Order: sequence, then C-alpha cells, then structure tokens
Amino acid sequence: RIQLNFWKLHQLLKSDGLWLFADFYIHKTGVQLWQKILLHSMLLFFRKVSSVEAKTLVPMAPFFQQSEYQALSKYWEFEKFIKGIVYQKSNSESPS
Repeated sequence: RIQLNFWKLHQLLKSDGLWLFADFYIHKTGVQLWQKILLHSMLLFFRKVSSVEAKTLVPMAPFFQQSEYQALSKYWEFEKFIKGIVYQKSNSESPS
C-alpha cells in the first residue's frame, strides 16, 4: 500500500517540486534501546487508534531513488532517531 500512496503523491507533485520527507529512523548499528521501545510503542498505539498497518519502519529511500528524486538537504534530530530530507522531483515525467 505504501507504494500506491507514494505514487499518488508523486503524481501530484510538479516537476522540480520539493518534497519534505520526515520519519523515524533506526540505525542498524549503535541503536539505543530507548529508540526501539519508543518506536514499538508508537506503532502499537497508532495501530490501535487509527488505520496504521505498519509493524516496522518502511525504508522509503528506494522509492525516492527509483523515481529519480534528488536529496537536497538532510537533517537529523533526537540522537538521529528522526530524520528529515528535502527531495526535489526530477524534470523527467516518465515513471520508473
């Protein structure tokens, strides 16, 4: 389902448009226990109170790469638990 939602937003964004992507991020190495606990708690909470289906974080970088977005800026916060990336859509309108 995430692929469908990404594609819908991609279609709505104009060529050269900017997409601010923000998400939680768990590093494969050096992850802190509090990050795992907090993420698990948030996912559980949102599955119970809304229609969030995710049980883990979905790697989104491949979607942006396949659609030829360029990362213009990256920002990390909260001991690299939250990341923000500004992507720019390419001039190419052809689907990947």
